[in-house]
Amino acid sequence: MLRPFLFNLLLLVMFSSQAAEFSAIFRVFPEYHHANSDSSFLIPKPYHEFNQYRGRQEIEASLQAGEFNALATTRTVLEDRSKPDYESLLNELYFDSVIADYDVTLGKKIMSWGVGYGFRPLDVLQREDRRLLYAHTLEGVPLLAWDYFADNGSAFTLAYVNPLRGQQDEHIDEESFAMKYYGLWGNMDIHAVARLSERNKGETGIGFAHVLNDALEWHGSILYQYRYQKWLNRLSDSSLLATDNPWQPQYFDNGINALLGFTWTHTSGIALLGEFWFDDSAYTQTEWEDLRQLTQNQLKQLGTVPDGAIYNNIGTSSQFFSQQNLLQQNLLLRLSSDGDNVDSALDWLYTPQDGGWVLTASLKYEFSQQHIELGARTFGGQSDSAYKAIPEDLMIYLSWQIAFMSKK
Repeated sequence: MLRPFLFNLLLLVMFSSQAAEFSAIFRVFPEYHHANSDSSFLIPKPYHEFNQYRGRQEIEASLQAGEFNALATTRTVLEDRSKPDYESLLNELYFDSVIADYDVTLGKKIMSWGVGYGFRPLDVLQREDRRLLYAHTLEGVPLLAWDYFADNGSAFTLAYVNPLRGQQDEHIDEESFAMKYYGLWGNMDIHAVARLSERNKGETGIGFAHVLNDALEWHGSILYQYRYQKWLNRLSDSSLLATDNPWQPQYFDNGINALLGFTWTHTSGIALLGEFWFDDSAYTQTEWEDLRQLTQNQLKQLGTVPDGAIYNNIGTSSQFFSQQNLLQQNLLLRLSSDGDNVDSALDWLYTPQDGGWVLTASLKYEFSQQHIELGARTFGGQSDSAYKAIPEDLMIYLSWQIAFMSKK
């Protein structure tokens, strides 16, 4: 566990001979998960061990020394009745410099773009999952970037991402050219992005955030993709069993991702957020129904063919639940309260296509350099909805972190 992290830490220290800022964060995330016994996608013993108790420990260290920036994370993942899994990651390692009044960046850097809380259509590089149970630090992308900042507050970014890598299996690893524009027009923020890659061909989009008064703002964005990808089970709605991986990417033309939302904030700190978004790369109701029906048909063969073959197929189909958006249409309502030390939030995500929902509640407390959060998430909806079919129906988590900072 420590050896890769110490190497990353050494990289941070190597460049700290000049005035530098060093910080570190230690995090602990214990979790409890309850299995959904009514789910067709729940794999029983001995074919799969459902781990009720899971957890994660992290040490994150960052260094800023002049034009050099670095961020590294080491992580221990724990699951009930399983050996610990150790991971080490260099999140960022980049060099910033000013050349002829332009900012130039070379290295690995986090580039999360876009407008939105639950979903960001304009996030064409990182494609950050905004609905994870608790916040995490992203892994940056290798790039060469050029930034121009105008006197009127506008900014323009041109980036060559993942140089010479070509088309990769993962979007974040694919070679691409990307552009971003930001401008402040009165009390409205304007965002525009474009991306060229072998897989998606061309992507372009625009977004805004407009402050109407002290209490109310609204925001929106839309992205057009010349080509987009989604993962489908090639068996469709049949009752066949695959002997190899049936989970395959399929390509479609003319995709749209769009979001429209608002935030209302009271002087007491209470806020209400509402967003509706559409994601063409997520499943249609028909595609989800085909996958659900396939799973039920395969379960009907228990006792006639080897059980292991059936559960292997169902386990592969369960990859569906790891997508950022399960279905194309999503409605999010979030009620939150920000206090001096204690913040609370309750949000409800609803999928109108099938009547599924996700309810999440959290309570945060901050003091000194420490942060404690307690939360729970549950899934439900109509009996044939995607969220009702998730193999777990309740997640409870606790996170604690403490930060350290030093200057040299």
